Amino acid sequence: MRIKFLCILCSIISLFFLIAISSAADRIPAPQEVLGFTPGEDFKLANYESIVRYFRLLDARSDKLKLEEIGTTTEGRLFIVALISSADNLSNLPKFIQQQHDLSDPLRVSMMRARRLVKDARAVVSINCSIHPQEIGPSQMSMVLAHRLLTDDSPEVQAILDNVILLLIPAHNPDGLDAVIEWYNKYRGSDYEAGPLPFLTHKYCGHDINRDWFLLTQKETAMTVQGIYNVWLPQVVFDVHQMGFYGARMFVPPYVDPYDEEIDPIQQTQMAAIGANITMDLVLRGARGVSNNVYFDAYSPARTYTNYHGGTRVLGEIASARLASPIRIEKDQLKKWRDFYPQTRSWNNPLPWEGGTWTLAHIVDYAFNASFSLLRYAAQQRETLLFNYYKSFLNQVGGEEQRPVFMVPAEGNDPYAVYELLSVLQKGLVDIYRSENEFVAENRLFAGGTFVIPSAQRFGNYVRALLENQSYPQRDSSGCFTDPTPYDVSTHNLPLFFNVKIVSTSQQPDVSLKKVDELKPPAGSLEVLRPGDGYLLSYSSNQSVKALFKLLDEPIDMYWLAESVKVDDSRFPPGTVYIRSKNKLLMQKIAEQTLVSISQSDTVRNVPAFRLKKPRVGLYQSYIASSDEGWTRFILEKYGIDYYILRNNDIRSGRLADQFDCVILPDLEAKKILEGHAAGTLPDEFCGGIGKQGVNSLIDFVRSGGTLIALDSACGLVLAEFWIGVSDAVGHLDRSEYFIPGALLKMIVDTHHPIGYGMPREVAGFNYNSPAFDLAEGQAVAKYPGENLLLSGWLKGEKKLALKTTVAEISFGKGSIILLGLRSQFRAQTRGTYKFLFNSIIKSGAQKVALQ
Repeated sequence: MRIKFLCILCSIISLFFLIAISSAADRIPAPQEVLGFTPGEDFKLANYESIVRYFRLLDARSDKLKLEEIGTTTEGRLFIVALISSADNLSNLPKFIQQQHDLSDPLRVSMMRARRLVKDARAVVSINCSIHPQEIGPSQMSMVLAHRLLTDDSPEVQAILDNVILLLIPAHNPDGLDAVIEWYNKYRGSDYEAGPLPFLTHKYCGHDINRDWFLLTQKETAMTVQGIYNVWLPQVVFDVHQMGFYGARMFVPPYVDPYDEEIDPIQQTQMAAIGANITMDLVLRGARGVSNNVYFDAYSPARTYTNYHGGTRVLGEIASARLASPIRIEKDQLKKWRDFYPQTRSWNNPLPWEGGTWTLAHIVDYAFNASFSLLRYAAQQRETLLFNYYKSFLNQVGGEEQRPVFMVPAEGNDPYAVYELLSVLQKGLVDIYRSENEFVAENRLFAGGTFVIPSAQRFGNYVRALLENQSYPQRDSSGCFTDPTPYDVSTHNLPLFFNVKIVSTSQQPDVSLKKVDELKPPAGSLEVLRPGDGYLLSYSSNQSVKALFKLLDEPIDMYWLAESVKVDDSRFPPGTVYIRSKNKLLMQKIAEQTLVSISQSDTVRNVPAFRLKKPRVGLYQSYIASSDEGWTRFILEKYGIDYYILRNNDIRSGRLADQFDCVILPDLEAKKILEGHAAGTLPDEFCGGIGKQGVNSLIDFVRSGGTLIALDSACGLVLAEFWIGVSDAVGHLDRSEYFIPGALLKMIVDTHHPIGYGMPREVAGFNYNSPAFDLAEGQAVAKYPGENLLLSGWLKGEKKLALKTTVAEISFGKGSIILLGLRSQFRAQTRGTYKFLFNSIIKSGAQKVALQ
């Protein structure tokens, strides 16, 4: 009997032991149990691998979280999103995705059906953390938020899980996050633990990763849009950022004026409502310094995708610490912005912060409570959010307002540029059509097959925002804009960026249209004009640059023609690339790979030309990190142009002409190039600039036959340090006389000059308070006209620019200096002016000859 009792007792103990083991295995650990510290703890940061590992653990142990791998980042790290909702919701994701798309399509879904869908659908909220990785607190907060939602059994959290599907992106820029943490851990406790960082926080675009939301050139923005936003079409996207040390403790909407007119009024008011709710919730918790209607506007699609896709983008900006180290800020250190004082109570700052110690824990706490407030609001206002969402789409397709229709004619446009433009729109879910017959619109005949883009469609505001000219909103002294400076730039005109001519009309063309389901790039071609060993590569497309650099790797003779040539009925303008080769298969292969037009002909003779060779390119990279330098690298790599990075010591060491044909100075002020970081602000290896020794080295380089290419503000170094007869006609003007916060201006190009080869006579150039030159020597390649300069955006000081030079070449010794007084490759957007840079590089390795 006793033995039997002991056996039963042992069985019970074993059962309890197994249950305990099972419970431990299934238990969801807090972040600190996995990391060894609490997120937000001073001096401690979780790197991206640790964050992913924690979310994998949550995925394995909870049926309320589903981890999805979207792809890999620029440097090969995994890009993840965590879907958090009730187990029942996560088991029915296809249903809820379909409901989202149904509610976004009022042409197919009636109001009555929409009201039924609203009763059953879930509010979809995306929270995107640490887009800029030095704004590191939100990435740490992501783990705290996930743990709370998965472990809190309160009715409040259950209501969130039942009514909301959260798309949580723990880190938008994993590569930069790890780089920042590596820097912090290495230099923690020093004066430079928080930087300034001597490198870009994204391989190519640095801070501009949050300016890529319509072109989607970078893998991280493309994955977010195509792998998350386009799949789910969220009602709300919360971008959780950080800002400087010395302002308000947090910003949430409403934004300052102006709002982009293409943002639906429903979304504009919803931004304000959500921001007010977050402010109220944080104030109720005693969080000081939460402000609205300061610092940030809502003007550009470069900074948000959601506002043009039925959703509401909420920006949260939290004051920074020194990464994970505390910072002490006294009341008198807090900085005024316009008429806003962060230490003073006002309508948009109800509970001011008056100084003190500010820590990473504060940032994590503010980010968590703002995120939780948003989720609670979305749960409580689920039906309102969903109906507003449907109604905003209905506003795009309905009503009595005439909405423009855009047509892209084939004639006069580079087919590949057209393809690129339309691809941007199609990635943004825009419906594109082709006419099945020729038709007349705006007193013009359009051929059959013309692309037609109506803006009376569900993403019509996205169409208009990108295809129409912008006139940046300004008001007189009695209006609201006491300082109408854009937070970013004043234009985002895609046709002008890409040099694609479009035509708009207020009436739907009277022609049958067929929807384009899949855009196809124009095919490359090899056309036989005459049998022979000569080939003519059309240079009108940027794709020609890719073809040219591929061919420069081959053992063949290549030339730029300096005059036009005619072969039978075909005329080839200056800049056409002439190739001597017996390898017709190679020509066919290059045409097909790079999608260009190559024409076979017999030998071209008695024409002035430039013999081409592969240029040796040096690109200066300062330790004052420049996004323009990163974008330049990105573009050079995209077009197959090899380059070598030059640091300060490389420039100072001299003998550059032995190694390089050209040296590129990216957009960076002369003082920063010369002096760099001040001694003591960073480790010695990152301090200083090229100095006078570097300037002398550059002078020797050009005198010895090299080409110095200065981009935008870097032109100031050349004007100050080289003895040339060129001056900046606007450099001395103050803002009241000259101010261009990123606008597209008309420029007249000398297409017979090698730097102007392949370009149209008139082009839209991007001016960002750029220089403009008076020439006493040298050649003007591009100039501003005498009037009507502004094409899109905002320009103050038109008369100061009239007839001034914007691109110039100046002979200097045996070499030359090329001044590009514009942003010719700005953010990989201004593709219509890429050739100013490409041609400058190609010319540096070219030799003038006469073809015999």
